[in-house]
Amino acid sequence: MLRYIVRRVLQAIPILIAVSLLVFLMVHAVPGDPLNALVSPDRQSGVNLTALRHQYGLDKPLLQQYFFMMKGIFSGSLISFSERVPVFEMIRQTLPVTATIGLAALLISAVVGVILGILAAIRPFGVVDQSLSVLSVAGLSIPSFVCALILVYFFTGRLHLLPGSGFFASAAQQWSLGSILPHIVLPVLTLSVGLLPEFYRFTRSSVLEVMSEDFIRTARAKGLSQKAVLVDHGLRNGLLPVITMFGLNVSYVLGGSAVLETVFGIPGMGWLAVTAAMARDYPMIITTNLIAASLVILSNLLTDVLYAVADPRIKLERK
Repeated sequence: MLRYIVRRVLQAIPILIAVSLLVFLMVHAVPGDPLNALVSPDRQSGVNLTALRHQYGLDKPLLQQYFFMMKGIFSGSLISFSERVPVFEMIRQTLPVTATIGLAALLISAVVGVILGILAAIRPFGVVDQSLSVLSVAGLSIPSFVCALILVYFFTGRLHLLPGSGFFASAAQQWSLGSILPHIVLPVLTLSVGLLPEFYRFTRSSVLEVMSEDFIRTARAKGLSQKAVLVDHGLRNGLLPVITMFGLNVSYVLGGSAVLETVFGIPGMGWLAVTAAMARDYPMIITTNLIAASLVILSNLLTDVLYAVADPRIKLERK
């Protein structure tokens, strides 16, 4: 397994290089001057723009600018154009916010979705199954920003139960469960609306497929009870593919965080990426995209490893 992990890490290097190069070329292709992020246009008349371009390497050819930014990323010295502080200092403050909301939504969606999927698979095409299927389609169809606005309208505007923005109380000096819990309920619920139907539908189809296998019929022929057949044989095999959903949904969480954190005013990495794109903050844009790509690659690697641990029949070294 160690050899497989090392090989996957080495394979990730050219992927990250390609991502960084693609993002770099895309941000330079967008019209506009990045100096506007450094100095507002109304103040540029009293600033030596040539010296400023040289200081941030913007007067160099594109290839040299790329290597200049990559060097700054790996050394940790890259400075944000808009905030004038190290990029990784801002990411260190915002990444835990996104991770907290994303992990909470993933865990809640996985637990609830798996339970509902099992209930639907026990009696397929029944009232419960059909009702949950309709709700799952509705959950997948509603855009996340629409769901966020609906939740804010009811729970904040009408019922006044939960705050509609921010991450912790303004009086809180440090993170604590009591200060952040009321603020993450609505973002977690919004993110879960899109995640839960996928876990439900995947669990339902996987358990239904396993329950029609020959070894299930053999277990029933031996006189085992329905509970023993379902728990000891059906779920143990049927829930294995659900592990892959975690790796696949990390990209959904990272993409959804940009929308949710903007709607809810949460200072997370998604909000940071959006503000960087609006300000043409090249260092922040490239760094946030590289971190997002690294998290997706890491989650896929962990998913493969966990799948092999859960199912000894899978030999990663042979892949």
